[in-house]
Amino acid sequence: MSPIQQYATGSGIALGAGVGATAATVSGVDSQLGIVVGLDVSGGLVVGGFAGRFAESNLQAENWELRLGAFTLLVSLLVGGLLGTLVGWMVDGSLLHGFLVGSGVGGLFSHLMSGTVIMTGRKHREESESAD
Repeated sequence: MSPIQQYATGSGIALGAGVGATAATVSGVDSQLGIVVGLDVSGGLVVGGFAGRFAESNLQAENWELRLGAFTLLVSLLVGGLLGTLVGWMVDGSLLHGFLVGSGVGGLFSHLMSGTVIMTGRKHREESESAD
């Protein structure tokens, strides 16, 4: 596992917990806080793993930052929507409301994750270019 993948996966766990706790509190399901945070940690782990792998494979391409941002946004919206729907079902709420909140949280998460992975990728790219 490369350093970029490690940073992306590790930050996905931390960002998922933080964003999940905030989303649970704001949306009013703070009675189920542990479940929501646990699901968002797993979602952050998945998105972080995908983002790290994508960044690693596209690091030498031109405009890799834009590609990473778009890819992370797509994956985060899908994972967030899926987990939001699951939370909506678990708390006997509206599935559509859960999907929309989850997708919104996924969109926010993607910006945080993209920023983290882009900064790590730039640092890794500079180190590899200076070593050559």
